[in-house]
Amino acid sequence: MKLNKLISALDEKEVSGPLDIEIQGIAYDSRRVAPGTLFVAIRGEHTDGHRFIASAVERGAVGVVVDQEEIRGATTTIRVKDSRKALSLLSSQWYGRPADRLKLLGITGTDGKTTTSFLLRSLLQSAGYRAGLIGTVGTFIGEKTLPSQYTTPQALELHEILAQMISQGNDYVVMEVSSHALALDRVFGIPFEMGVFTNLSRDHLDFHGDFQSYRDAKALLFERLRGPGAHAVINRDDPNAQFMMDKTKVPIITFSAEGKADVSLLRVKLTPQMTEMKVSTPQGSIHFTSHLLGRYNVFNVLATVAAGIALGLPGDVIREGLEGASGVDGRFETLQSERGFSIIVDYAHTTQAMSRLLAAVQELSPGRLLVVFGCGGDRDHGKRPQMGEVASRMADLVILTTDNPRSEDPLQILRDVEEGVVRGASCEVVPDRRQAIRRGLTLARPGDVLVVAGRGHERFQIVEDQRIAFLDKAVILEELKKLKS
Repeated sequence: MKLNKLISALDEKEVSGPLDIEIQGIAYDSRRVAPGTLFVAIRGEHTDGHRFIASAVERGAVGVVVDQEEIRGATTTIRVKDSRKALSLLSSQWYGRPADRLKLLGITGTDGKTTTSFLLRSLLQSAGYRAGLIGTVGTFIGEKTLPSQYTTPQALELHEILAQMISQGNDYVVMEVSSHALALDRVFGIPFEMGVFTNLSRDHLDFHGDFQSYRDAKALLFERLRGPGAHAVINRDDPNAQFMMDKTKVPIITFSAEGKADVSLLRVKLTPQMTEMKVSTPQGSIHFTSHLLGRYNVFNVLATVAAGIALGLPGDVIREGLEGASGVDGRFETLQSERGFSIIVDYAHTTQAMSRLLAAVQELSPGRLLVVFGCGGDRDHGKRPQMGEVASRMADLVILTTDNPRSEDPLQILRDVEEGVVRGASCEVVPDRRQAIRRGLTLARPGDVLVVAGRGHERFQIVEDQRIAFLDKAVILEELKKLKS
């Protein structure tokens, strides 16, 4: 693509140098620059791409996009106000504006994004649509599944994925939209057809700094909704619901498990095998059963019903989609021991998620509750004692262990969590995660439930700069086999 055509996507820009240049690709990482590349210098969390312009030019970059004043060495320089926003617009242009040819449904919130996205995709498939999915567990393009490095990919990779989804004949894309993606403009300029708000609690404050900034980032999804068919779907039970509703200019569909809303819970029956629900909607009541377990999943189901109503799907299609949806890897994933106790693997890694998870388990099982969990390194320190308090108050036994320590001392992270443990609670510290899981399996008795929380679907444990293969479910099955023999 000619450079002048590529940068026509940018409204405000200052150009120095020739524009009649053939561009072979776009890169924001100087290590991925090849001859003929347009290099976009963006500021990251840990470094600034402007520092690597000379390296990019040396590797063959024929043009650079910057948002700083003094830049030298490039053949052509395009100066913009915000190079992150520019990267998103340029990526869209490079791949033929794929978002304009798809109906994109964005889901944001602290908890429930992954499960809700899988449920909503199931609804769309029941209605006869081809729907792709982008999220924490993976990216689903037709029959192909790709691993996800981020919940929401960087703009360049995101538009490449959207272009692939068009080539696979997708009509819709269901996307988890993280606060990082919104704050860092990975989804800037994408015309979402719908925004779904699940809930909001403390998370990612290591990045956002404070809760208000975190909430403001989430609200960007709803501020940017436009178009005649766009809708916002809001959890009326969340204290931040009105804030999100005030931010949007499009029609709103609300859902509630506790009060009045456009979509509200009439009746629910929870069992260890299934969840039966009756829901009130503007189309009339819908009665169905779901394979998803636990009271907190009721909110994910209600969000999905509300989204289905906003899309104009009939009640029988919504019912079929919900009943046909299976569970999500690492989300309240249940295993059974031959010794008569259950194991639940879950991604819960925030205080609210842990509280909801343990409350759901208590409601389904009268036996003892054992919990194995830890907290991640290089992340919000403030939530560590909070999670220690919640787990030790609600569980009969807590085994604290390592999660993803990253660059931090794992033992210091454990000490931070221990500070919140309720005095007199039964708590052990086993730093090695495999040994902690084995300890929990050894102590569990018939009728008990052992919860292994914090990592869910994650297949690697991050220790300093190493990624060590470690999937909680696989380790549990291995240790159960060893204990049996």
